[in-house]
Amino acid sequence: MKRSIYSKSAISSSFSKAASSYESFSHIQKLSNERLIKFVPQGFYKHVVEIGVGTGEFMRLLNQKIKFNSYFGVDISLDMLLEAENSGILKEKIHFICCDGENLAFEKGFKADLIVSSSSMHWFHNLIDSICYLKNNHLKKGGAMVCSIFGKNTLKELQEVIRQLKGEQILLPTFFFPNEEVLKNGLSEIFKNVKFEKITINKRYPHLIDLLLSLKKTGVAPRTPKAPVVFQTKKGINKADKLYRDLFGDVTASFEIFFFYACV
Repeated sequence: MKRSIYSKSAISSSFSKAASSYESFSHIQKLSNERLIKFVPQGFYKHVVEIGVGTGEFMRLLNQKIKFNSYFGVDISLDMLLEAENSGILKEKIHFICCDGENLAFEKGFKADLIVSSSSMHWFHNLIDSICYLKNNHLKKGGAMVCSIFGKNTLKELQEVIRQLKGEQILLPTFFFPNEEVLKNGLSEIFKNVKFEKITINKRYPHLIDLLLSLKKTGVAPRTPKAPVVFQTKKGINKADKLYRDLFGDVTASFEIFFFYACV
């Protein structure tokens, strides 16, 4: 798995800018949440940790399904956490922590009964190593990890359009997302029991600009000097929209999502 060229500061900044618009544009993430919640067994959990809590949508779904003593919502973006705090649910049981999910600010020895992450861990620079660290250091014996992770075939059509327009490989963030085989093999080495599932959601957009806007408004398009902005003018966007339709028939984008339940 290639290491992402997207810095954590760029990722944090991108999501912070999208905090107020995220829930209005996160249609794919909501579909992912609805599927992921089915992987979480009902019951009581003393400590729950969510990595990438965002605006709190998955937290609200979990609150309707499980009981818990304390819930730790972790996110790299302070602005996202401020949105989540407005959820208003069980405030005495919710604790928000602004930190990188790959470097959790928990005391040594803290163990959770349940670790969840919805549409977040694909931003990790060392995904498999980080999952292993979470399992070994912050998941109690008998605990479970439930996650959804976007795969590298996400936005494959847009990647091809950009390649043909530029005549070179311009790397979208999804280029660094995991592929199915690497993720499945990594999980099987870390956990004894894994339930794994893959789906692909195909979403059609009226125009390429609508797809680009949804990426911007959900924070999934961080900037980096090594991945220059391709669509800077209306003329350029229209040219790309035409090429998209010539290649694929319309502006339909693929979103590859992996789901897993793993226990120790």
